[in-house]
Amino acid sequence: CSFSAEEFGNIFLGMVYTETVEVCRQLFLQTIEVLSTLMLAIYHEKEQSLWMNVSGDGVFGVDGEVTRIDQQNVPDFMGYHLHQLSYEAWRDQHTQTYSFSKVQRFFISTDGIEKIKNRNKNTISTQHLIQELTQQKEGTLAERFEQCTQKYACEAYDDVAIVWVSRH
Repeated sequence: CSFSAEEFGNIFLGMVYTETVEVCRQLFLQTIEVLSTLMLAIYHEKEQSLWMNVSGDGVFGVDGEVTRIDQQNVPDFMGYHLHQLSYEAWRDQHTQTYSFSKVQRFFISTDGIEKIKNRNKNTISTQHLIQELTQQKEGTLAERFEQCTQKYACEAYDDVAIVWVSRH
């Protein structure tokens, strides 16, 4: 049986939600302990389709088009809704879902990528940094990130996590 990216994404996201509720219950976690951005990307290689769901702030790009999710420092994290809403109600009312076709490459990133500055406090262009990181070059993404921070004498002022996928 073959699932579309959207079908698999909804199943997997539902499992993440249900498991998070259960872990919170088992470990007696408070809401504040589970507040985090969640970006889920499901890529169906054969169909070249991409389904994404975002809860919180972040940045993603699909074939060169960059989208910023900025909730003005008041992100609507999944953790706020774990004990009040069903998975379907949370997904439909408190997340953003995107679908793309004919996708060749994409990335997802925390919003920390927008908080990279050179050492004299000038902000480096997020678009420029993303272009540098996602160009077809030798080395891993981590190595390219290190090269960029050295080249532009910059550092991250927030956590940065990036996942980059390319068909080539």
